[in-house]
Amino acid sequence: MAYKLSFFLPCLLLTTSYTFATPVIYGEAVTVCSRSASDNATGIRCLEKQLQQTEQTVQRTLESALKQVQSEDWLLPNMDYESEDSQIVKDTANALRNDQAAWEKHKALFCQVASSQISSNAPGYPTLVTQCKINMNQARIAELKQLMAQLKSE
Repeated sequence: MAYKLSFFLPCLLLTTSYTFATPVIYGEAVTVCSRSASDNATGIRCLEKQLQQTEQTVQRTLESALKQVQSEDWLLPNMDYESEDSQIVKDTANALRNDQAAWEKHKALFCQVASSQISSNAPGYPTLVTQCKINMNQARIAELKQLMAQLKSE
């Protein structure tokens, strides 16, 4: 139990010690995993599972967004689109795919920078990076849902 606390406690203390810091490296996943983990390895597996779940949700949401931007419902009536097979529809889908690839690179670099408040050799560093990626994934899911909501609001 002491080992568990030595892994997660620095992350929890950072939350209260550095309240001016952007909350992107802190979040519910660390808190949930620290409560349920009996040791360091269990805590890491818990965080990795949550990261994997959010990554899968990002992919499912992206697939839904891609389907939507390629559908007839996305196209505004009486505009200069010929059909859902027109070049602009293909370009839009490619733009969204390229945006996702750029976002994945951004996420990795951003979390590296956001977690740099402590040494990458510190025991809590991987926890901060993983929590950051979870938070970034959740934000991306919300962005993609906002994109898809455009259709419903028009």
